[in-house]
Amino acid sequence: MNNTHPLFQSMLSRRTVLATGLVTMAGLAGCATSSHGSKATTPTHPAATPTLIPYQQGQLIYADEGIGMLSWQPGGELLATGTYGIKSFDPLQKPTISNYYNYFNANKDGTLNRVITLDLAWSPDGHYLAAVDSQKALLIYQPEPAPSHTLKVLLTYDKYSVTTYGLAWSSDGKSLATYDGQAVSIWDTSHNNALTFKITDPTLNSSFTSSSSFTVSWSPDGKQLVICSNYSGGLIFDMQTHQIVNVLNTQHSQVTEAGTILAVAYSPDGKYIATTWENGALLIYDAQQPEATPIYYKDNAQNQGIYALAWSPTGRFIATGSGDNTVTIWDTQSKGTTPFYVYNEHTNEVLAISWASNGWCIASRDTTGKILVWRAV
Repeated sequence: MNNTHPLFQSMLSRRTVLATGLVTMAGLAGCATSSHGSKATTPTHPAATPTLIPYQQGQLIYADEGIGMLSWQPGGELLATGTYGIKSFDPLQKPTISNYYNYFNANKDGTLNRVITLDLAWSPDGHYLAAVDSQKALLIYQPEPAPSHTLKVLLTYDKYSVTTYGLAWSSDGKSLATYDGQAVSIWDTSHNNALTFKITDPTLNSSFTSSSSFTVSWSPDGKQLVICSNYSGGLIFDMQTHQIVNVLNTQHSQVTEAGTILAVAYSPDGKYIATTWENGALLIYDAQQPEATPIYYKDNAQNQGIYALAWSPTGRFIATGSGDNTVTIWDTQSKGTTPFYVYNEHTNEVLAISWASNGWCIASRDTTGKILVWRAV
């Protein structure tokens, strides 16, 4: 991000996060044959440097309760969760009174605003937190260090009534995308109430029902946005031309019975687009040819609809959360149909997942509000 950007100008001091030794996704290579007889490619990856992790796979690290989405700070330790306000803490440090960060939305007069936070997302650099609450307000916060341990409101978009079922930052942190089931709004993060433009299309205009799905994901290079809804399937929007330039292939045999896309996410390197579906399918598309047949798929990845999706920071693993109360870890390098790991500690449908930047830790939330932090790989 340009140092002249207003969000950077507001920074007084920051810790520098060293991001060395990360393994990047080498790409999908090799082939695996599905039950349909089609071939699906699987990735190869360089071996990662062994790291001593003080937990066993599947071991619970911390449990909490919350509402709405989860978002783990990129390159950092804080996990943000929706509640009556916003709660942000480091679950790996065994939160206590001294190191537990409990942030609440603040009114302009400084009093606490006990509204429910429905959706939230950290900026790509991990310095700012965007959130949409039950009063249909979109705000951008900056966490303040001890002793205040509060969220400072940097920008507000209170001129608009913002309803969102999808919230995503651009890679440079200069824009936010929100999807309300009617249109996708692009917000400028340089000043208050800055609505840049809206993306409209007849297939984006959906009537909300309990089974509705509206989800967006920004490509890591910031050039494209993938938009999925009940009716659109998956649209690829070019941010430079402001045109819909492609669509995800939903006509192939393994897709036609999949139903609706419930979650979508670009891989960390931007080469692939992962989607999960209401019939339990996990499909991965080549981002350069999204209209082609998915290059990796699990027809029945889970027994019910898959509501949540998250890539590991290296791009090798994908975590999916399902209506069957499980979180399943998929190794995209594997040629088989067996999951890498299945986490069974939730007792209700899993609706949200966030993968920590350390690469081995996941937070997941179910319909009861139970949040579990555990070792995934």
